[in-house]
Amino acid sequence: TIAAGTLLARGGQAIGDRSAVLVGAGATLALADGETVGSLAGQGRVALGSARLNAGGDNSFTTFAGTLDGTGGLTKAGAGTLTLAGTNTYTGGTTIAAGTLQVGDGGTAGSLVGDVANAGTLAFNRADAVTFAGTISGPGGLTKLGAGTLTLTAAHSFTGPTTVAAGGLGLTAPASLVSPVITLAGTTLTHAGTLAGGLTNAGITLTSGTIAGGITNTGSLTATGGALDGAIRNAGQVAVTGAVSSDAGFANAAGASLTVSGRYALAGGLDNAGTVAIADGGRLVAGRVANAGLLTIAAQGSVVDDLLNTGRLVNAGAYTADAVNAPGGTLINTGTFTTVSAPFVNAGTLVTTGSLTGGLTNTGAVQAAGVLAGPVSNAPSGVIALTGPTTGITRLANDGAFDLGGTALSVGSLTGTTATATLGNGRLTVGTDGSASDYAGQIVDGASPTSLTKVGAGTLTLSGLNTFSGPISILGGDLAVTGALPNAALTFGAGSRLTGDGWFGTVSLGAGSVLSPGAAPGALGLIRVAGSLTLAPGSVYRVDATPDGRADRVAVGGGATVAGARVEAVAGAGAWAPRTRYTILTAAGGVQGRFAGVSSSFAFLTPFLGYEPNAVTLTLARNDLDFAAVAHTRNQRAAAAAVQAGAVGSTLYDAVATLSAPQARAAFAGLAGDAHAGLASTAFATAGLSREAVLDRLRWGGAPEARDYGALPAAYAADRPGEPVEPVAVPARVFDPRIVSLWGQGLGSLGHVRADANAAAQSRRSAGFVMGVDARLDGLGLGGLRLGVVGGHVETDLASPGQVQTGTLASTFGGVYGSLEAGPAVLRFGALAADEPARLRRVVAFPGLTDTPSARTGGRSVQGFGEAGYRVALGAGAVLEPFVGAGAVALGRDRFAEQGGAAALTGAARASLLPTATAGLRAEAQLDPEAALPVSVHALAGYRRTFGDGVPSAVLAFRGTGARFVSAGLPIDRDALVAEAGLSVLLSPAASLGLSYTGQIGARAQDHAAKGAFTVRF
Repeated sequence: TIAAGTLLARGGQAIGDRSAVLVGAGATLALADGETVGSLAGQGRVALGSARLNAGGDNSFTTFAGTLDGTGGLTKAGAGTLTLAGTNTYTGGTTIAAGTLQVGDGGTAGSLVGDVANAGTLAFNRADAVTFAGTISGPGGLTKLGAGTLTLTAAHSFTGPTTVAAGGLGLTAPASLVSPVITLAGTTLTHAGTLAGGLTNAGITLTSGTIAGGITNTGSLTATGGALDGAIRNAGQVAVTGAVSSDAGFANAAGASLTVSGRYALAGGLDNAGTVAIADGGRLVAGRVANAGLLTIAAQGSVVDDLLNTGRLVNAGAYTADAVNAPGGTLINTGTFTTVSAPFVNAGTLVTTGSLTGGLTNTGAVQAAGVLAGPVSNAPSGVIALTGPTTGITRLANDGAFDLGGTALSVGSLTGTTATATLGNGRLTVGTDGSASDYAGQIVDGASPTSLTKVGAGTLTLSGLNTFSGPISILGGDLAVTGALPNAALTFGAGSRLTGDGWFGTVSLGAGSVLSPGAAPGALGLIRVAGSLTLAPGSVYRVDATPDGRADRVAVGGGATVAGARVEAVAGAGAWAPRTRYTILTAAGGVQGRFAGVSSSFAFLTPFLGYEPNAVTLTLARNDLDFAAVAHTRNQRAAAAAVQAGAVGSTLYDAVATLSAPQARAAFAGLAGDAHAGLASTAFATAGLSREAVLDRLRWGGAPEARDYGALPAAYAADRPGEPVEPVAVPARVFDPRIVSLWGQGLGSLGHVRADANAAAQSRRSAGFVMGVDARLDGLGLGGLRLGVVGGHVETDLASPGQVQTGTLASTFGGVYGSLEAGPAVLRFGALAADEPARLRRVVAFPGLTDTPSARTGGRSVQGFGEAGYRVALGAGAVLEPFVGAGAVALGRDRFAEQGGAAALTGAARASLLPTATAGLRAEAQLDPEAALPVSVHALAGYRRTFGDGVPSAVLAFRGTGARFVSAGLPIDRDALVAEAGLSVLLSPAASLGLSYTGQIGARAQDHAAKGAFTVRF
């Protein structure tokens, strides 16, 4: 005990380590060296100087209300508690090795400065506010006692828990804690720094900083900004009043509340079993919301997240998300609800009087008014009741109960597959999007009559029993009824049509509307009208009829008024008798007036109407118009005459007899078989490819055997001895001893012949090869003569537009050729013979007939040709040669019989001869004779004239009738321009390669070929 004066302790052992030291008021303990004591108490002064005092090793609980000063430090040892209740100014730092160091004893005194290394517990117990600016480190914890508030301003690294047991704890930036924070009931936490270890709050927390590591709240937490990171478990009250973010989920327990008046960005999900309120101006953006409690959104509030609702949700603001209102859930929407990627799914109770956008899929109960935008699907278990005017439904699919609530509803389309579904009690408009609607349910009356208006170009099909009694107005498109509308009055406007086999109350068709029984064009139908039928002037009754005496019919229980309307007759395919009579309208109450007339699309059947008191009849009779009379071309007329020769009962005759004139012309064109005649054109073009291959060899392949080696040096004797001799250049021509040449050519060609007024256009594609061998006969005394043999194969595919006529012609040929040179003059000649089988397939399709006949036909060709030219040397290896040529191609095709149905043809054998004459100019030049691989280029331009019968034809007959007719193919161009360009490379004195292009262009046809050639000499 130091009662008065000063005790100076030196050497570190001046006081026993287990001694209890009491420094009385006014007394001083001065340390010259570090000292250890058992405990420290009193009200005096401890002058640390630069030494460190270690106190508390005796595990006692003492209070020191005096002053610790100096540059030294304090170490708290032992399991007890040392309370510092005075003003301390020492700056050497504090170490808590064990136990508790408490600052203050519940009053307003007690202080601590500097940093603390904490391995125990640091406690602050003040009744007033206190700020600690030092840093706390180590594994120990921090406890806040006393009614005052402790404010931390530094970044702390201690890892023990922070417990607010009384009063308040405040963190101001940049203050931070890495340890978990626990606030007890009745305490406060004011936070603007960083809590990295999470928060367990049973008090009152106000935060604008960052809380990481999660939050468990049973008290009250208000976030005015910052971040609430980690999982949040709330059993108390949480309020978000500023811009706050969370990186995990929020679990709101039963009895708990979350109020958002600021902007809350919640990356995880919100699981609510309590109460969530989005106030005016509040905004919640979350990954998802699972609501099993109460979620309210004020008028100026908004939520963005996917929703699963099994509780109660009241939205007066804006909700943007995909949403499911599950069984047991109730959702009341007076604001705006917008789904993102799928319709709103309701299996609970939905009441919306605001705006719901994105569509609705319902298996529960819905009460709706306002905007219901998008497609709406109502399952068999679903009930939808409109409670006020509703707009926005694009497609309504109803298989449950849909009550219009006495209001008007307009939808883009109406569908449903359940016959027991009901729809009615209001005014319904269908078809605003122009699409088709197919509804199998029932349209019924409710507390008020139901009316139906059809608009748009689509078809509305009703197949259920529709008992409603209000009016039906069809203002556009088709109404197809296969069910019943026994109580309804139907009115049709311009551009509308009634089809099907339905049963109606009354029917009135205005000008521009159409009555057409049957489910589809060509299908027969019966329409029954219990009351009256009115066909106004300008309306049309369209009647389908078949050759066996059946036709569309309308049966009217009352009277039928038809004055001024027209009848259009449409005949089906089949064998028509010369005269067929049908009853097309019956009326128990009598027929009033007469139709304005009857028309049909038939070229060869004429319709007549007959009238009885209670019926109208239609008669279709074969007229005397020949089939050929509607044809436009020679081929059409020829085919038409052959079809008509088959007479009534033949498949072709019966099919054509019910066609319109345009349909008949198309049928005759398809039946004419002009592709068979066109085989001659294809064979002629193929013959040109083989002929040009031989001429290419004779024109461009002969020069390399004799090569000009340029100027060689030579020396002559001098007249004057002793003087130098100048060399003189002497041209020398060295002849290649190789006289036999093997050559080949590969080719590909594309051709097209434009259609004329008679035959269809044709495209052809050819590919093939040619091989030959020839020899110069110089050694036999026949200078300048070359003779050779040649063979090859070319295959040509042909097609007409749309692949209606396709085929292949294969030409396998052989022959001889030669050339004779006499100075600059040259004569080239040859003869070729080819076997040319072909395959053809035709597609014949028109109303009443589809057939795909095909045939294999044999054929051959023989041709001879010659060409004379005169070479003019231009120097530097360049040559010009004007030339004239002539040839003739004899073509023959065998008779054939197509395999197929009624459109199959037989054809007679035929032959044709086509002479040609050609005149032009060819040029050739060597680019660099001394190059390692000498290159020569060549070109040709000329005019070709074709003689003979340029329009190929075939004598054909239909296999079913035997009637012959002549079909003409596409004309062969009389005049054409021919051109060629290419190059060859001399690989060695014995071998060369070449590439070239050849084209022939006429007024109607053109062919373009690419060729590659080689030559090897022996």
